[in-house]
Amino acid sequence: MGGDDELYFNKEGMTHPLVILTYIIGAGELLLAMYFLKTNSGVTIRKVMSLLCASTGAWVVTSAFVAYKPNSILVDTIGNFVFFGGLMLLTTLVWLVFIYPNPIVRFDALHVILLYVPVAIFTVILFTTKTILAGTIADANSVGVTIPGPVYWIYNAYHLVLYTVAVSVLIFKSQRYSGYNKRNILIILAALILGGLPGVFLDLIAPFFNLYNVNYLYGNLASVFWLGGVTYILISKSDV
Repeated sequence: MGGDDELYFNKEGMTHPLVILTYIIGAGELLLAMYFLKTNSGVTIRKVMSLLCASTGAWVVTSAFVAYKPNSILVDTIGNFVFFGGLMLLTTLVWLVFIYPNPIVRFDALHVILLYVPVAIFTVILFTTKTILAGTIADANSVGVTIPGPVYWIYNAYHLVLYTVAVSVLIFKSQRYSGYNKRNILIILAALILGGLPGVFLDLIAPFFNLYNVNYLYGNLASVFWLGGVTYILISKSDV
């Protein structure tokens, strides 16, 4: 990085209203992670929720950090953490919907390990090669454009699979439960659709159609809806 650090702390980017709001939401999600970790009382769902909040908060905060900043070694490195955070949050979301309110199939430690094997594989590829994230193009007037590597499309497709699985499991469970549990499942499903679709479109679908000139921060901001819905249910239900 140069003497002025390649303007990676440029005032225009750091003070952009969307960036500030994204930082605030991300900080709130990280605080929620600490809350669920502190109050888990050995309950698996709260531990999973803590990991979900932490990975979402990390994804949101790192996305805000690289927004409107020109390419540099630091921006490239933090950009890798953006991609890692996104993969972690969707994987953990799948874990959560499989076990809430009760597992629909056996889901022990081995299944959890197998669930995160793709995360480990993609993480190694992400931080040791440029085949997923080749780089970014951004400045004070542009939030940023991803330069995809050849594995980027596989990485994106896997995200779409995770999101589809999460939604499908919730739809399936909504038909098997009734009363209080059914209501909560439908709340989570609605929150996941409302809060997840902006990110799915801006981060996963738009690149397939070469629509890179979109502001991905709106996808980060929308995370407050689905995370808020799940948080409301878990906080209001004392035995979870």
